[in-house]
Amino acid sequence: MRDLPFGKQCYVRIVRIEIKPCLKGASDASGVVVIIDVFRAGNTVAACLGSGAPFVVPVRDLDDARVLKKENPSWLLAGERGGIKPDDFDLDNSPAAVTNLHLDHRPVILTTSAGTLGVTAAWPRADMLLMGTLINARAVTNFILARSPRLVTLVPIGLEAREPAVEDDIVARYLADLLNGVTPDYRQAALGMLNGPGADRLRRLRLWRDMAYCLRKDRVCLVPRAEMLGDRLVMISGPSKP
Repeated sequence: MRDLPFGKQCYVRIVRIEIKPCLKGASDASGVVVIIDVFRAGNTVAACLGSGAPFVVPVRDLDDARVLKKENPSWLLAGERGGIKPDDFDLDNSPAAVTNLHLDHRPVILTTSAGTLGVTAAWPRADMLLMGTLINARAVTNFILARSPRLVTLVPIGLEAREPAVEDDIVARYLADLLNGVTPDYRQAALGMLNGPGADRLRRLRLWRDMAYCLRKDRVCLVPRAEMLGDRLVMISGPSKP
């Protein structure tokens, strides 16, 4: 973002926006990369950081997550497989539940069927790696535009990172519109997400509160961003240098 006379500001236009779905898309993504997992990991990471967690550790495998928990017993272990929390985990992959907790000084280990796979796959090639959904769409857009990248890759990670998910595809297009200076139709986006198979899965699991949480636009102003903490990849909140 450049300062102009009289306090006005403008954003430098992004040269290119690409959409690359699923795990292959995450592995091939470059530039500023945004992992989109609407139901529910992207929202859970944002909710954890918003509730005070200093960082969230994205982990691919259940066993690796359990080992990390044993090494750090004060950290919270969260996640799901098939949409259901493993019995020995502290927390579900539930943004609605997390948002009511006070997680000051309590890092969270998170392993999910799609979102954390996307983060770990995209990290090696990304210039910057973010997570974005509907709840922080405007914040993510402003964060990216302020850095004037030449390339933004949006990754709708999909169902188990293997096949497209309606809700992730819709939010990818929603973010692309915002980045291009177009005002997207929120009502149409929300209705499309409600009518998709992902919403049906949440209904079958009786995860009504999570669905309501994930469908709200611009609920939070924070942007989950990946960085290395020692030898561990983590998601943090807060600005980085452009």
